[in-house]
Parts: sequence; structure tokens; C-alpha cells
Amino acid sequence: MPRSENGNRPLDQGRGATCQADPARPATETAGDNAGPAIETAEEIADFARWFGPSVFPADQAELRCEAWTTRAPQWVLDRLDGLDPQRRVASITELHDITG
Repeated sequence: MPRSENGNRPLDQGRGATCQADPARPATETAGDNAGPAIETAEEIADFARWFGPSVFPADQAELRCEAWTTRAPQWVLDRLDGLDPQRRVASITELHDITG
């Protein structure tokens, strides 16, 4: 893919737009209340989420542990599930992360 004068790859070659990081803006800075989690939090959620298929939700502790075992999740994932109330049903990976994190 051709590069622009500043060395960045164009996002859309037809318009010549480029994506550049703003060195003055920290990686964890958000654009406002609706911007979502900071990058570190999003990466942590993604690392946790990779052990659970989307079809497992909603699920209780037993179902989540079964999914974690099936996907051969590491011990730290199983340890986090141990702290979950066995009677509680969790609707999403974000909720699970928030409860067990």
C-alpha cells in the first residue's frame, strides 16, 4: 500500500485521509463521557473476553466455568470466576469483567 508524504498509510486512498497519533494526547485519554473505556481497560476486557464465546451469555458461574474450561482459559480467568456469586446470571462480558475485576 502506498504511503503518504509523512509515512502514514492512507485510510481511504480515494480521499487521501491519514491516521496519525497525537503525541500530546496520552493513550488513556478519552474524548468524553461516551468515549468508552480507556485503552488499557479495553485491552484487559478483550484479553478476558477471548475465553468466552458470545453465545454463552447470559450465564451463571457454573456455565462460565464450563466455558472457561472448554476454551482452556488460564488459571487467572478461573480464579476470577471463583469470586462470582453462583446464583447470579451475567448478561455480558463487560458485566462479568466489572463484577470480577
